[in-house]
Amino acid sequence: MPSTYVSLPELREAIRSMKVVRFDYAREKYEVEPAALDAAPRTGALVLIGLVRSPGAERWRTFRYSAMRDFKACPEKANLRAFPGFRVPSVEVKG
Repeated sequence: MPSTYVSLPELREAIRSMKVVRFDYAREKYEVEPAALDAAPRTGALVLIGLVRSPGAERWRTFRYSAMRDFKACPEKANLRAFPGFRVPSVEVKG
């Protein structure tokens, strides 16, 4: 089955409503608590900033929007947690 691109309105709504999301990225599956969409500082590419949910290995990371596939917003609410030394980005969606 071919992969599908991520709908920007669906991703924005998931961020606004603080829903956990699942998607494929670089041939891996991710479950993420999305925090914000922003432009990458050097390239200007649209990126998702989120907390990757992995038992014992949660971490903040960015995902290039154009490389995300097979997106699904889950009914589960995100519970964004602060990471020491890292300011949790605003949930404001730019653009």
